[in-house]
Amino acid sequence: MLKVKDIMTRAVESLNPNNTLQDAIAKMKGMYVGLLPVCDEKKLIGTITAHDIAVQMLIGGDNIKSKTKIHTVMNTNFEFCFENERVDDVKEYMEKNEFLHLPVVNKNNVFEGMISMTDLLQYEENFKFALKIK
Repeated sequence: MLKVKDIMTRAVESLNPNNTLQDAIAKMKGMYVGLLPVCDEKKLIGTITAHDIAVQMLIGGDNIKSKTKIHTVMNTNFEFCFENERVDDVKEYMEKNEFLHLPVVNKNNVFEGMISMTDLLQYEENFKFALKIK
């Protein structure tokens, strides 16, 4: 059975807890993403979303971007999956909870990448295409 590690995206940038909101905004804009993992060394310790940043800026104004550290606003209660989980199980979980993406960790909680609905849809399309060729 296919595992998450077989179809996930590995080349994913992350933030460290001492980065600022300005750093997060720049990465999100440059990568066209709305969620970034936060890692201490290589361990996944949280996530930050564009929504989290928007809320902070509404509360504190535009000038807080360069002062506010990620660790003060990141989500520490977040969803993730393991790289050895079955793709079908993770897809079902993501659909049920309406997640567009999930961070992926190994058994030691080391960040390995992300799995997205795009990854899952591409896998399904490739699978259907392979069946048609047979």
